[in-house]
Amino acid sequence: MSENIAREGARHVSDVRAVSRHLTEKALKMRCLAYLSNVKAELLTQTLYSMKRSKSVLRQEITRRVEVERQFRNSQDLYRQMFSANRAVKLLVDPATGDIIDANDAASKFYGYAVEELRAMSIFDINTMNRMDLLKEMSLAEEELCTYFRFKHRLASGEVRDVEVYTGPVNVGGKKYLHSIIHDLTDRLRAEETLRNLAAGFGSVTGEEFFHKLVTHLAKSTRMDFACIGELAVDRPGTVNVVAMYDRGQFVSFRYELEGAPCEQVVGQNVVSVPSGARRLYPHSQFLQEREVEAYIGAPLFDSSGKPLGLMTLMSAEPVSNPELAESTLLIFADRVSAELERKQAQEKLARGMASLTKAQQIAHVGSWDWNIAANTLEWSDEIYRMFGLQPREFKATYEAFVAHVHPDDRAKVNEAVRAALEDNAPYKVEHRIILPDGTERVVMEQGEGVRGGSGKPVKMVGSVHDITERTRYQQRLEWLLSVQTATLEATADGILVVDHHGKMVSHNQKFLEMWHIPRALAQEGNDAEIRTLCLAQLKDPKAFVTRHRELHSDTEATSFDLVASTDGRVFERVSTPQRLEGAAAGRVLSFRDVTARKEVEDLLHETLSEFNAILESAEVGIIFLKTRTVRWVNRKMLELFGYRRDEVEGDSVTIFHPSERDFLAFRDVAFPALSRGETFHDERLMRKKDGSLFWCRLLGKAIDPAAIGKGSIWITEDVSARKKAEEELRLSAAVFENTMEGILITDATGVVRFVNPAFTKVTGYEPEEIVGRAPSLLKSGRQDGAFYAAMWRELMETGHWQGEIWNRRKNGEIYAELLSITAIRNERGDVTHFAGVFNDITDRKKQEELVNYLAYHDPLTGLPNRQLFYDRLELELARARREKRQLAVMFMDLDHFKEINDSLGHDVGDELLKEVARRVRECLRESDSISRLGGDEFTLLAPDIHEAEDAVLVARKIMESLREPFHIRAQRFMITSSVGMSLFPLHGETPETLIKKADDAMYYAKRMGRDNF
Repeated sequence: MSENIAREGARHVSDVRAVSRHLTEKALKMRCLAYLSNVKAELLTQTLYSMKRSKSVLRQEITRRVEVERQFRNSQDLYRQMFSANRAVKLLVDPATGDIIDANDAASKFYGYAVEELRAMSIFDINTMNRMDLLKEMSLAEEELCTYFRFKHRLASGEVRDVEVYTGPVNVGGKKYLHSIIHDLTDRLRAEETLRNLAAGFGSVTGEEFFHKLVTHLAKSTRMDFACIGELAVDRPGTVNVVAMYDRGQFVSFRYELEGAPCEQVVGQNVVSVPSGARRLYPHSQFLQEREVEAYIGAPLFDSSGKPLGLMTLMSAEPVSNPELAESTLLIFADRVSAELERKQAQEKLARGMASLTKAQQIAHVGSWDWNIAANTLEWSDEIYRMFGLQPREFKATYEAFVAHVHPDDRAKVNEAVRAALEDNAPYKVEHRIILPDGTERVVMEQGEGVRGGSGKPVKMVGSVHDITERTRYQQRLEWLLSVQTATLEATADGILVVDHHGKMVSHNQKFLEMWHIPRALAQEGNDAEIRTLCLAQLKDPKAFVTRHRELHSDTEATSFDLVASTDGRVFERVSTPQRLEGAAAGRVLSFRDVTARKEVEDLLHETLSEFNAILESAEVGIIFLKTRTVRWVNRKMLELFGYRRDEVEGDSVTIFHPSERDFLAFRDVAFPALSRGETFHDERLMRKKDGSLFWCRLLGKAIDPAAIGKGSIWITEDVSARKKAEEELRLSAAVFENTMEGILITDATGVVRFVNPAFTKVTGYEPEEIVGRAPSLLKSGRQDGAFYAAMWRELMETGHWQGEIWNRRKNGEIYAELLSITAIRNERGDVTHFAGVFNDITDRKKQEELVNYLAYHDPLTGLPNRQLFYDRLELELARARREKRQLAVMFMDLDHFKEINDSLGHDVGDELLKEVARRVRECLRESDSISRLGGDEFTLLAPDIHEAEDAVLVARKIMESLREPFHIRAQRFMITSSVGMSLFPLHGETPETLIKKADDAMYYAKRMGRDNF
């Protein structure tokens, strides 16, 4: 604009100079004519007079031009300050042609063109709207019918940005141009879109659909090329499985290694943001290199216990200018994604469990069934179909179809068992034969229980089927073999007893009956219970006998040799050996020999040695007897402690227990002098096990005869590694307790504070001596009621843990928010002895969340509700008005000539003026009324409970009268008016859109009627 004005001034100066030169030439010619002819003297005189008068006019014109040039220079400086040097993006456009007449430096920076390039361009080169529609919009702006527009502008890079344009006509040299101020809305719109999507959520979408929808939303809402959700691989540490990945419109999945990738710094750690140069920073990442990724933003994912789950990432092939938007978007969805990953893992674990169950049933030849009695339908597991030789598609699973496959001789037994189970509400158990389609017979054991409905009648039965064909065959075979062996058993001198795998007597000889005083008649009856009672009554320790008997039957491969003492002083030597039939366990053979006489002699010979060995072997410490550096004897605990067998140490050098020969010699030099003095030597040092590992060992040594050290010494050893480790862990725990950033508070079982760490003091302001011995209720803020604390303690006592957010009070009275986790600590009996609370101060985070929620629904400048909140309130009030059959009014208010104030004095003054306008309008409203700012100087008002139109008119007049009062902002006085449009429900419409459109049209009509009107 300044150059156009300069060119116009230069043209006028040139015209003045041309006139001066023409007059000078004319005067010279007249002088020549005067000399040539006196006849024309009169004409010459008139000409000279005219020339003088022209020179006088010329001097006046030159003086005026000098003043014009001075004013032009002054106006040019002002223009540069208000247009060129302004930080807002500004353009001067010819509305007739669309040519860009002028642009400031801010426009050059925003569009990516030099100022001279912009002056040579047209607005059609920038605006994406078609030419005819754009010309119509410019004509509206030229006539001041509309001064605010929303366009999409294309930058030099090709990127399209959403902008809002405030424009109006200005007069330059008698020509009308459009002076436009452009604001970039792209980032704000993206943030609003993210918040809307966050508020809407993803509903009940879960699983793979959720992950695919989410990565698509993340990529599109942040304008990124790639969005990925990765899960840590359980079977391969350091590897990530891609759950869902958006790759420029496609979904891909793969597995990759964390090493060398930026993800390595994200998983289990923090957010990593690389706005540009990702390929250069991570040259070993194959994904970044292949897809030419320049920008990378990643956020970690954790499960509910704080364990790393995986990560979320956003990537772009171009650098990003607003990484904060991508970071906040990832963090918004992190908790939901973590929960979905945990649910996915739980479902996979359940599927693996069901597969294992099916495999286990197949191995054990056990199947499960479910019979719906009312519908007469059977549900069989796969193993039952295999057991019956059937295919699911060929078999109509009903009770009658099942009975048809039961052996004809067993069907009555099966039906009777089912009837008894249903009528008597008793367990169902029956062993029967089945016939396979190929005619083969098999034996099965069926068990089940009935399920009764609310009326008490049976509605279904559930149970299992076990194929016992082979077991039945083995049992029959065993019975035959045992009967064959009976004659052989009678010929032995020992008492022989044969039992099956259930412990039931199968066979015995006469010697067995004589040894145990069992009448033949009782043995022939085969009453195992009575025979067992008779035998146990003859034993000194029947309980031990029974326990050992059960142990042997639980271990079908075990061979046992022991002694059994009777109450009459006899001692039997019992030998128990397992018996197998065709490779399967079939029972046991027990032989009893009377060794009473031999046992008395052995007892006499070994009594002393047995007592000694029993004492040493039962000791819970290692005991070793040394003589001349040689191991003479060790007890069981010593062998367990060092991992040796007895034959590996007895007779070997004691140095095998020391880390090295040098260590043993150093030990000997301090230990043996003490032993020689008759002292008990005590030491704790590292010793070596058979596998080479070292452990902390406590040593106590005593010489058998201090005067003759060569007779040997006795040493007691004890593994104190756990104690050493516990002591070290105790030191580490104390260090962590003192230095952790989380506040820690520990109470006893009654809730009295016993310990706090320095972080607790830093957060709350209470020193340890001020809180220890008191209840944590000292910190209560009063924001949570008694029901909150009752629920908290109920959950804590039921589950042993509670976590949540709570408001507490610092020592200085300040209220703060904390994320608190309380754990009940129990002793070995399960009794609660302490409660440990760990918390973080989240006050700043809560304030940030409140700010985000507030900004989502309020205008950040005036604090008024924004468009979204206004629409929400209007919907609510319309619903109420319909129910109660009332009227309401919607008003659309625009400030007259606000743009001139904003353009001439700057946005700072304009912003202050808008805030003062908002304050005045609020004071004019009723308590039930509300006002919101849509943007710029446009406001909407909602007045519910209108009895008649005049009520709304009174409100509008009151507002307009208030705004007519002068405004004083920054030592300047302003006068401003407003134009208000109004619509009534239900007279002018019944939807929010219709009412607002009618109010907007009415406001523009008020402007055309001269402004300051409604």
